[in-house]
Amino acid sequence: MRTGRPPGPVIDRPERVTSGTIHVADRRGEHVDRARQRLREFVENLIAEAAQDGDLRDDVAAGELAGYCLHALTAAGTVDSHDAVHRLVAVTLTGLGTPAPPP
Repeated sequence: MRTGRPPGPVIDRPERVTSGTIHVADRRGEHVDRARQRLREFVENLIAEAAQDGDLRDDVAAGELAGYCLHALTAAGTVDSHDAVHRLVAVTLTGLGTPAPPP
């Protein structure tokens, strides 16, 4: 039976759907923000421990390096090939290495 309405749910009160959608989006944003913060803290702690052990550079704060790494690795989603991803990871890891002693 054809009613002349488009397929899908009938929305008799669009403000409810909009309000609920915004609420769900806000909650999802909170979860994503918390996950990003936990990831950043995790990476920061790994870098701090490795720097303390002498395996990574200690001349830059671990939190700063974690931010650089996460931003750089986010760029991996924009490259066109696996080789480019591998180069990006290699460059990022090289940047974490202990700096050469001054001449």
